[in-house]
Amino acid sequence: MKKKGIEMIYTGYFARQKKYIEAGLVPVSIARFNKYFKGREYKKLAPPTHIIHMSEWDYTPRYYQDVLNHLDPRVVEKELSAFGENIVLLCYEKPSDFCHRKLVADWLQEAGIECEEFQVTKKSEKSLSLF
Repeated sequence: MKKKGIEMIYTGYFARQKKYIEAGLVPVSIARFNKYFKGREYKKLAPPTHIIHMSEWDYTPRYYQDVLNHLDPRVVEKELSAFGENIVLLCYEKPSDFCHRKLVADWLQEAGIECEEFQVTKKSEKSLSLF
């Protein structure tokens, strides 16, 4: 019997939302503000407004203090499972930029919950071969 619930939690950013949907993922915003996003939201992981513009150095401990330390990762996983088996947690920053979704992914992984940045590949890209 297959375990019910989330198979995989991915992270990503709003600009690639269409690619995530094409891959069969359910986009879920964890951003504080979602002006143009009309999908599902999970505000419990959204950063408080007073830390949004802090440096990474200051932001990280405050995000843990103000958000993650008040949550149970297993409860979060269970609540997120209401959105589907394969979800992608979204916010605004590109994968190369610092973002709270990376902190969320680390926090979930530390609790033994699989979470990683979803890798979008372009159909036009061809793999290189040395042979």
